[in-house]
Amino acid sequence: FLAATIDKQTYLKKEVCLIPFKFFDIDGNGKISVEELKRIFGRDDIENPLIDKAIDSLLQEVDLNGDGEIDFHEFMLMMSKKK
Repeated sequence: FLAATIDKQTYLKKEVCLIPFKFFDIDGNGKISVEELKRIFGRDDIENPLIDKAIDSLLQEVDLNGDGEIDFHEFMLMMSKKK
């Protein structure tokens, strides 16, 4: 019973996280890029040091594999830490 409950909770968490992840993953490649974050936070065609700093800070915290993008696993970990 407990194992089934845990699996269901994990599944529900994935489903809940998938909606905002797909919103940020504009090109649908399964990763959120710096360019996609810039488009979400503001215009990507204008340099904005505050937005760039916020994105750099986010990537330092969330991008565990260091590829410069946020995959779904990293996104879920980030969301599970936010309470």
